[in-house]
Amino acid sequence: MFGWRSNVRRRTGLSAASARVAAVVLLAVFSHPVVNHARSEEPKGKPSKLDRVLRKAVDGGTTSEQRVIIRTRRGQTSAVADRLRKHGDRVESQHHRLDAFTATVHADDLRALAIDQRGFGESDRPESGYSIPEMADDAIAFLDALGIPRATVVGHSFGSFVARRAAIAHPDRVTALALIGTGLSGSNAVTRELQSSLRDLPDPIPVQFARDFQASTAFRPIPPDFFERIIEESLKLPPRLWRLAIDRLIECDDAKELSRIEAPTQLLWGDKDALFSRTEQQRFIDLLPAARLSVYEETGHCPNWEQPERVAADIMALAAQA
Repeated sequence: MFGWRSNVRRRTGLSAASARVAAVVLLAVFSHPVVNHARSEEPKGKPSKLDRVLRKAVDGGTTSEQRVIIRTRRGQTSAVADRLRKHGDRVESQHHRLDAFTATVHADDLRALAIDQRGFGESDRPESGYSIPEMADDAIAFLDALGIPRATVVGHSFGSFVARRAAIAHPDRVTALALIGTGLSGSNAVTRELQSSLRDLPDPIPVQFARDFQASTAFRPIPPDFFERIIEESLKLPPRLWRLAIDRLIECDDAKELSRIEAPTQLLWGDKDALFSRTEQQRFIDLLPAARLSVYEETGHCPNWEQPERVAADIMALAAQA
């Protein structure tokens, strides 16, 4: 569901990047945040801090898969994951977790990083620290750990609330903001019903529950192998964290602060989204008139799963304008 990662302790190797000397960071609900790296200020030819960390993890080579686990200044062990496939002078990057973000970018131009949020994926599962503001601080700590001064931040669902909190609280760190499947606030009739349904969720989580839940968020067919990975990741999350995540989402109400967002902002919303309505998108824009809305027709709550190439193109265009 959510997922995310942070700072300086490397463990083992699947991670990171496709690049632009600028960066994009992905955050998703039940999945990850995404950060877009700002252009490097280091002399040409000198590896960035991020490059040095990744090279240590993969021995300097380009691999099909990399994972880097780091520890932030907040002491939270987190993981950064990406799939990279080299195609001539381009790298195709597909986050292999829950956000299904796929993009083709110029290897020397854009670096895409996907993070497992605390409690999700391969990141630590501490007893506390799951509020939206705390997770936003994790995202900034991740940037600090890798020496990234500014980034385009992308959030899906729960992750969209984390991403926008980062933009509100740390405007100097976010160059652009892409919010996929967001709402005006975390509390509406659908999320409150989900909260109620999770109260008696058994441990371990029934596989059928995970399948039914994840299938309900999409409208278009999802490739079977990708959907199986979604289920696998969902089952890693203990029931207490499913409940805690939805509780923290519902208590999040930052609508009065949306006007503080300074970064160029784009909403990416599927017209078959069962979680957050078209009305909520308009109310968001009413509070932040500079924000733009992209409507994905015949698409559910997960455009990044259902139309990943278009999502990638929209994010790249946003990052390029920032």
